Amino acid sequence: MTDKKICNDELLTLYYYQEIGVSESHALEQHLLSCAPCRAALDELGASLAAVPQRSLTLSTGQQQQFSAGVLQRARQPRGLRLSHWGTGLAVASALGLLVVLLRPIEQPASLVPGVPAGAALAELEVLEQFELLQEFDLLQNLELLQELG
Repeated sequence: MTDKKICNDELLTLYYYQEIGVSESHALEQHLLSCAPCRAALDELGASLAAVPQRSLTLSTGQQQQFSAGVLQRARQPRGLRLSHWGTGLAVASALGLLVVLLRPIEQPASLVPGVPAGAALAELEVLEQFELLQEFDLLQNLELLQELG
């Protein structure tokens, strides 16, 4: 196929089954007049698709009426019964999920310092951070004093 925009396998298949619009069909036919590879591809596609057996469903009038009656009967069934089963299932699943969350063991945070309980280590870490802030504050005060002297 020389022009991929105009002609491709999908378009050829749709053309073969007459599933494209009139303007697309006309444009493809014009393209096929001047493109031997696309014509060959369409011929090969047609031969392949013609070899596939086509089944058609043929229903008698009685079978069609029976099918229609079954569809109408199914459509008239109350839908609330089916929805209540879904609602019950969702409620049970939600309750089980909540139980799993509530009954799982509470994990204690790992200690940051070996031999020191985790809570104490966290408290010490906070004290260290505050101490570092105080040191930085002292340093800023000393810089301000130096600027005033200078």
